[in-house]
Amino acid sequence: MHWLNLLSDSIRGVGLTADEVEPCIYQGVVNGELALPVAYVDDLLLCCQSEKAEKIVEKALERDRNYPSCTHGGGRLIFIGRHVHRGLDDDSLTIGVDPKFLDTTFTEFNITKGSASVPDVAGILDKAMGDKNQLQEPSPSAYSRFRRAFGKLLWMAQSRHDLKLYLSLIGSQTKPGYRICNSCIAEIFV
Repeated sequence: MHWLNLLSDSIRGVGLTADEVEPCIYQGVVNGELALPVAYVDDLLLCCQSEKAEKIVEKALERDRNYPSCTHGGGRLIFIGRHVHRGLDDDSLTIGVDPKFLDTTFTEFNITKGSASVPDVAGILDKAMGDKNQLQEPSPSAYSRFRRAFGKLLWMAQSRHDLKLYLSLIGSQTKPGYRICNSCIAEIFV
C-alpha cells in the first residue's frame, strides 16, 4: 500500500489518476496525449500516445532505469506473464499469453486434441447435477489438479472473454456444497 501511495503521489502531478475499481491502473492526459500506466508489485507497464508524454511520466516517477519499450513501428514485450504486442502501422495493443501456456494442463488431463466447437457447459453440468454418482467429493489429488487447471484458465480468461463466459457458467451452475466431478471437468475442457 505504501508503494502504491508513493506511486500515486508521484504521477498525480502530471494528470494521472488511479482507476476506482482497480487502483493499480492509472489513466489520464499528459501533454495532450493519453497515458495509461499499469502497476504490478514493482513492475510498471507504461502506454502513451507519444514519446514526449512517456518522458513526462518517467520523469515524474523519478526513476533512472531502462524500460522495455513498444514504440510506434510495432514491438513486443512480456509483462507479468502477458504477451503485449503493438501493431506495426497503428496504435493497437494485443494482449495474450504464451501459446504453450496450457500445455502442462492438457498433459495432466490427457487432452491430445481440441475442438473448434463450443461445449454445452450448461448441459454437461445439468447432466452431472442429476447423477448422484457424479456429485461425489473428488480425492485431494484430483481437487488439487482441478484447482491448478482452473487457476490457469482464470489467468487466461483475463485476456480471453470466451473463457470468462465458460468459467462463469461453471461457477454459477454448481450446487452449494458440491464440487464438479473429474469426468465432468474433462468433458467441458476437451
